[in-house]
Amino acid sequence: MKTPRIDELVRRTGRSLWMAEAGEWFLRALLAVIVVFLAAVVVDAGYALPVVGVVLLDVLLLGVAGFVAWPVVVRLARGRPRDRQTAVYIEKRLQVPDNRLINALDIAEQDAAGMSAALRDEVIARGEAAAAESGGRSVIDREALKRAALPAVIAVVGLILAYVVMPSVFHAVVPRLVAPFADLPPFTLVKFDIHTDPQPIYHGKPGTIRVTLSGPGVHDQAQVVFLDESEQPAPLPMYRVSSARTDKVEPGESNTFAMRVDRVEGARRFYIRTPRGRSAVHTLTANTSPLIEQAHATYSYPAYTGWRGTTGAITPAGIRTLTGTQVALHIVSNVPLGGGELKLSPADETDHTVERSIQLIPDADDPRAAQLTFPMDVSGRFELTLTGADGKPGVDTLAGKLTALPDRAPKIDIVDPQRQVVAPEGWQIEAHITAGDDIGVGPITLHHGLNDNPTTPTPLPATFTDKHHTVTKSDYTFDLAETQAKAGDVVKYYAAVNDNRPGTPQSAETPIYAIHIITLEQYMDIARSQYRIDDINREFEAILERLGDLEAQRNQLLEQLAALKEQIPFGEPLTDAQRQAMAKLESTLNKYAEEAASLADALSERAEQASLYEFEDAYKQMLSDLSKQIKEQSEQSGSLADTVRSMRDAGNADQLALTGSAMREQADRFEMLREPFAGGQRERTQTAREDLERLQLAEAMMAQGERIRRVAQEQDELAVRLAALAEPRSLTAEEQRRADALAQEQARLREELSDAARALREAAENASGLLPNMSGGALSVADRIDELRIVPTQMAVENASLSGNGPLAHQAALEAAEKLDSLLSDVQQNQAQASIEMDGCFNLPRQNMQNALQQMASARKVPGIGSQGGSGAGMSGAMATMSMVGPSVPGQPGGDSLTREGRRGGRGGRGDAVSSEVDVDMQAEVIHTDASDNTATSALQLPGVPVVYREQAAAYFRRIAEEEK
Repeated sequence: MKTPRIDELVRRTGRSLWMAEAGEWFLRALLAVIVVFLAAVVVDAGYALPVVGVVLLDVLLLGVAGFVAWPVVVRLARGRPRDRQTAVYIEKRLQVPDNRLINALDIAEQDAAGMSAALRDEVIARGEAAAAESGGRSVIDREALKRAALPAVIAVVGLILAYVVMPSVFHAVVPRLVAPFADLPPFTLVKFDIHTDPQPIYHGKPGTIRVTLSGPGVHDQAQVVFLDESEQPAPLPMYRVSSARTDKVEPGESNTFAMRVDRVEGARRFYIRTPRGRSAVHTLTANTSPLIEQAHATYSYPAYTGWRGTTGAITPAGIRTLTGTQVALHIVSNVPLGGGELKLSPADETDHTVERSIQLIPDADDPRAAQLTFPMDVSGRFELTLTGADGKPGVDTLAGKLTALPDRAPKIDIVDPQRQVVAPEGWQIEAHITAGDDIGVGPITLHHGLNDNPTTPTPLPATFTDKHHTVTKSDYTFDLAETQAKAGDVVKYYAAVNDNRPGTPQSAETPIYAIHIITLEQYMDIARSQYRIDDINREFEAILERLGDLEAQRNQLLEQLAALKEQIPFGEPLTDAQRQAMAKLESTLNKYAEEAASLADALSERAEQASLYEFEDAYKQMLSDLSKQIKEQSEQSGSLADTVRSMRDAGNADQLALTGSAMREQADRFEMLREPFAGGQRERTQTAREDLERLQLAEAMMAQGERIRRVAQEQDELAVRLAALAEPRSLTAEEQRRADALAQEQARLREELSDAARALREAAENASGLLPNMSGGALSVADRIDELRIVPTQMAVENASLSGNGPLAHQAALEAAEKLDSLLSDVQQNQAQASIEMDGCFNLPRQNMQNALQQMASARKVPGIGSQGGSGAGMSGAMATMSMVGPSVPGQPGGDSLTREGRRGGRGGRGDAVSSEVDVDMQAEVIHTDASDNTATSALQLPGVPVVYREQAAAYFRRIAEEEK
């Protein structure tokens, strides 16, 4: 028979009783585990136990946990109590009388065959009624559970509070308890901020371990301990640094410490140790991507260069070498290499036809090294990348410009003489030729011919100036007598050379050079025409300087003679001191005689030279007189020196008395011979000096007047040229270009006029003391230029031409020309005034002085030389730069011997006289037009242009300037 109410009550009560008992033991076990765990945390945090201590704590924890958990496990495994036991527990807790619940359960389980049905039903009904009366009330005694729960809750709360208060303690200790063999750091109040520099650290490169310590206490020491070096690794000291982001490792006051690792290879485990604790284990890793540590190239040059191979570093700036060179790249990386690639790209990025890719081959002996070879045959760019043995791509790329230098063509130059040379008939001219090449140069060949005849090649012997045969020089002498060239003929020549490039050598040639042949008389006229008043002044100043030196020496001699006459008694032998004084006097006399004789000869030679100007006759007469007087000084001093020597060598008293008397007589005569250092000759010399200064000042003003005349003439020409633009209209592009060119020409004339006016005013101010009338006229001309406002009118021409106003430009040009024409009469009057003011210069009458000034003016315009050779071409007016080669000319600038330096070197070619007996003893010299110091920009005084060509040169330069515009 069923007892549902009793069964439900028993089942529910048994389950609750089982759970209450298991919960009670669980709470007791939890309390024990928490207490032991907290004790373990405190012990490990306080004593920083070694691994053995941590293991013992783990064993203790596990033992306690197992001990207190065993009853819980047993009760859980036992399950809920049996029904009868539960019914007995219920009757006791509910105080049920007469065991109704138990009796009902027993009768319900018994066989109903031997029992009264009524009794059975009654017993079960009474048990069911008792179960129903319980009302579902809990019959479990929960006081024991509550007594066990209170300490457990307190323990859990204490654990939570401990974690909240000391989380770092738990974070440090719990992992150590969980993994005692993981080498975790014990608890410490020190905090470690660890990082490595740089990031990343590449294999084989240095790195730095840095740590910043924080927390309570003083941190004055830190060490690095590497765990992978040995079983008992030695700590390595760290050094204070001033900042965590600097490489300085010198002592400081911060809490940052650093240690440098010279070479990082692979991964290295380490921790930081301090007296107050250690850090967790960190790993110092190395990036194994390959880097380019070294890169150099070996250059194997083409065989024809003869160059030895060279090796140089490769930089991002690029590789530059000769085309055809084999370039071998050698690369060294920080890690073993698996390969690499070199990409060669052409200079033109749109051209992909010649792009190449060359693989890098690792070295079998050194896995970190690799190499490749390629020919240098194209310019462009290169890019080199590496791949490590582990397949990692390289971090950096070596790239740069690739420059294939071509074998340049040789260069050749005729360094002497200049391109256009004027020489007299029969002269010899030396040509000096140099050639060079970047690789190697061959012999020089000179091609020469007369006039328009075909040239003849002449191989010249080569003289190499370096061991690689890259520079050579050769000489050749043109003998005009052998070529039978006559005046008016032209010897044309040029030089050629090849380099040593195999196959088809490269060649170079000079432009055509020309030697223009003139007669000796023409040569003399041109050379003498360069002799100006400035040159005569320089010559005369040199004479006066040497006269002053001779006078100083003469005064010194007179003092020595006076002293010697007082020291030498009659009839007494000479002492050693007296003999030494006489020897010194003899030497001084001989030196004086030699210098006086040299000056006398030079003056005599100069006085015999032909006169260019009329006033030179009086000038040369004065030089002749000076020569005679100085010659007499030389003879007297030489004779006196011989007498002094005889007196010094006298062997007896009679000889001494005789020579002493002769010495006194000659000394008195020498003292009385005062010319040219005193008397009328000194006055004549001073007068000549003033006369030359007047002539120089007069010519300076005349030269500026000539410049103004030239500007006036060219202004007239410019006005004529602007007439083509005088009609009112809009200028075409071509006409505007011509107007711009004419504006520039007008600007040149304006600047020329301004400079001439300034120079004229300056020259007039300098001459105001010696030439008051002429300087006054010159100043009036300069003032007249300002009064007429010529320069502003010329500027109006420039502005109108540039703006395209042709009529205004033409009208302004005509006005400027008319104003300049009005100045010409003033300039001519000023030039004529020079002869009036200098009447009596060098004792010349007024008419002869005027002729002399006219000669100086006309010397700027020597008549041109026409074609005189049989089939010669004569001289072209377009030859704007020429040098002259030939014999020295009497009176020629730089050709005299009156200065201390003697002859002055010139420019151009050199030669030896062979054509005339007169020229045999004359030293060859270059005639150049810049010997004079005259300053001008007109064609009459263009530096480097012989006088005969100056008119043509001016027009030539103007034409070239217009064509270029």
